[in-house]
This record gives sequence, C-alpha cells and structure tokens, in this order.
Amino acid sequence: MCKVLLLDRDEVIRMLYREILEEEGFSVVDTGRHEMFCEMVEEESPDIVVMGADQDPWASLNLLQTIRRRYYDLHVILCTTYSHVKNDPRALSADLVLFKGADTGELLKSRIQKIQDSMVYMMGLSSPGKKGPWERGEQESDWYGSFDDYGS
Repeated sequence: MCKVLLLDRDEVIRMLYREILEEEGFSVVDTGRHEMFCEMVEEESPDIVVMGADQDPWASLNLLQTIRRRYYDLHVILCTTYSHVKNDPRALSADLVLFKGADTGELLKSRIQKIQDSMVYMMGLSSPGKKGPWERGEQESDWYGSFDDYGS
C-alpha cells in the first residue's frame, strides 16, 4: 500500500484529500506545519508527498528544494491556486503541479495511483490485492496521461 503525506496549511483541504485517498485505500498521514515535515518523513517514510503551496507559496517552493536535496527519490505533487507558482523554476523539481479546483481530489487520486503503478513497475512487483498496470491491460503510455490532464 502506498503511503501519502499531506502537507497543507489548510485543514479543510487536508481533510478532503485524506477522505478521498483513504477511500481509495491509500495510507494517509498529514500535517499543516512545514517545520514538521522532515520529522514526519523520518517517522512515517511516505512514498508520495502532496504539498499545498497557497498560504505561503515561496516558503512551499523553498521547502520543495529542501525535499529534493534531502529526499531526492521522494515523489512530490505540488497543489496550488496560483498560476505563477507553476512558472517558478523551483516548481520544476516537483513530479507534478496541480491547480486546486472542484475536481482536484479526484485528479490527485488518479495521479497518485499512476505514480504507485510506476513504482510497482520499477520494482517489478505487484501490491498485495492490487493488480499492476500490465495486469489491468494498460499501456505504459497511459500511466501519465497527456499534458491536458495537468490543468495547464
């Protein structure tokens, strides 16, 4: 099972994402405090981090750089409502930048599933009780979708 760390200062967003992801069977831990991030990564060992970049986008982008320096292989999805965040060079180190909207939770769930599938594919393993992408008949090109899916 894939473990997701939600890092967003907005408690309502964290609750919404947690509900959607747990419903799908992901293990979810969350925090609203950036300063707790490294401690939580050490304690929880998440596979994927979903990070909000709204209340203080510059601090979030700086934290993203810290994540890449310390935990270079950790998958990071950056969620924001600010279009200028996507164009910031620091945002390029995120695996994915999503714009928050009505369907963000469902899109997030879908993208996390695709990242999990690629992790399973890279390890050559299938998660217990879950079929790998090749077992579901998906093609490798289907795993990441098109650029239109990313809200650009």
